[in-house]
Amino acid sequence: MILTENLISRMALSSAVCFLALNLYSQSYIVLFGGEKIEAKEVTYHPAVLKKSYFTVDGQRYKGKDIAFYSTYDELNANIRMYTFLKRSIFLPVMETGSVNLFERNIHDSNPLSLNPVLFGEKTKLYYNKLEKPLMKANFDNLKKDIGENEESMRYLRQYLTSNILEYSLYAIAGAAAVYGVIALAGMSFGGESTYILPAFGVYFLGSAIAININRRVQPKKIKLAINTYNK
Repeated sequence: MILTENLISRMALSSAVCFLALNLYSQSYIVLFGGEKIEAKEVTYHPAVLKKSYFTVDGQRYKGKDIAFYSTYDELNANIRMYTFLKRSIFLPVMETGSVNLFERNIHDSNPLSLNPVLFGEKTKLYYNKLEKPLMKANFDNLKKDIGENEESMRYLRQYLTSNILEYSLYAIAGAAAVYGVIALAGMSFGGESTYILPAFGVYFLGSAIAININRRVQPKKIKLAINTYNK
């Protein structure tokens, strides 16, 4: 009888601890752009339909544009309003959590006939925040300040920087080739030579294709590897 009572007591205590831990882990909250963190039992996001988006936090209403981060249970979301056209609020779910949280936005090509997404993938923009700091663009300069003490992460960041330089160099070469091709094509009407017109446009298309591939596939991968390495 005593053994049974002790077993029941232990089970009850264990259940209480688990319940408390679950409630602590699933605590919802919002963080305002001013830095204030407001914890709540319930955070509900009301996306914009005809009017502007807003939140209800334990029944109290907040404008979407005022909220930098919000968390419902274990899902963290960031407002990239500071980096959007016309400061429009767009909330992204966290893709990786740790000392550095990573957020990813895939931008769809507005031209339905474009082959870029098929050939190279969608354009990706990455953002991050370290600990409870504000959201930042995931670029070389910002990440170097926040995760630069990690040598392995810096190795990936340097690879990202090299690919960035290569991308713009290829665009410059492709642009110069295109200009030459157009000028040569126009010169044909005045009796000019057409020997290098096709090679010029070939350089333009090849250079552009490699540059787009670097931008959409190589660079996001290097940023993700740098952050993932830092979080380990």
